[in-house]
Amino acid sequence: MPHAPGSQWGFEKLTKRAQDWAIVGAVAVRTAAGVGVGLVNMGPVPLRSAAVESAVAAGATAAQAAELAAEGTEPSADFNGSVAYRQHVARVLVRRALEKAGV
Repeated sequence: MPHAPGSQWGFEKLTKRAQDWAIVGAVAVRTAAGVGVGLVNMGPVPLRSAAVESAVAAGATAAQAAELAAEGTEPSADFNGSVAYRQHVARVLVRRALEKAGV
């Protein structure tokens, strides 16, 4: 993801080892136009979290908005974690990414 001039961003991922693929990943980018939030491994393809973006636009704090991170997602369960675990991790990582982006 290119870094836009004047933007702030945060990226978080959960892995077993540093070089592994993310079990769950979250990115938040804050520009003058607003905040964008993306999720990795919360569905069959990377996706944007419209619920989090809308909450931030409405004035929610990072913690309040992050509670909506799992809305509209379809994570799969595997040996790395259950659906509920991935949803929990997504909320934690989105909050951290939003805080790094200055939300």
